[in-house]
Order: sequence, then structure tokens, then C-alpha cells
Amino acid sequence: MIYFYFEVIPARPSFIKAVCCERYAVVVWVTLASRFEQQESFVQFSSFRTKREFSNASTLVNSTLDEIYSVTVINLSPDTTYTFRVVTVNQYGHVTSNAVSCQVKGKLNEGKDVFSY
Repeated sequence: MIYFYFEVIPARPSFIKAVCCERYAVVVWVTLASRFEQQESFVQFSSFRTKREFSNASTLVNSTLDEIYSVTVINLSPDTTYTFRVVTVNQYGHVTSNAVSCQVKGKLNEGKDVFSY
């Protein structure tokens, strides 16, 4: 009997959308699982204020199944345009989604912390 083993990098996250609200954004995407390997995804973001360098905005999400995933990114600055992307990784490599942008509206509430989960 002959066995074949395939090393498959994850599929690129698709249909990524970002909706900005007051001080937070919700990032939604679809992951097509390879069905062969465990894979995880996380959201990254950048803005003009961060000199366009991407920072991790979320912990890893187990994205082994073909599903729709979402992450809420909190504590964003008002009146700022953010760019988001999703990175999916497995033991054979990583892929990055297309980037999407949206603008956070509103004014900073002095003396109040705004948290949204």
C-alpha cells in the first residue's frame, strides 16, 4: 500500500469586511480549511498614526473549519482610518488576506473607558 502525504499551506482568507463603529471595529472573514491540517487565524491592523506598520489585534482563532469568523478590535482612536487584514497559519506556512479599510467615527470620551466585546 502506498501513502501520500501533502504539505498544504492554508487557503487565503476571503470575503474580508470591516465595519468601524465608535472606538471599535468588527472584522469578518471566511476561511476555507484545508481539511488536512490544523490552522489558526488572527487579525492585524494599521493606521497612518502607526506609520502603516501592522500590529496584531487579536489572539489566534482556531479556523480549521469552513466557517465565517469575526473579531472585534477595541480601543481604536476616533476620526482615524484603519486598515485590517487576516493572517492564517499552519505548520507549513502562512497566507495573508487582502486588506480592507474603514474609518472610526466619533470623539474621544474624556474620563470614560469604552470596551466592546
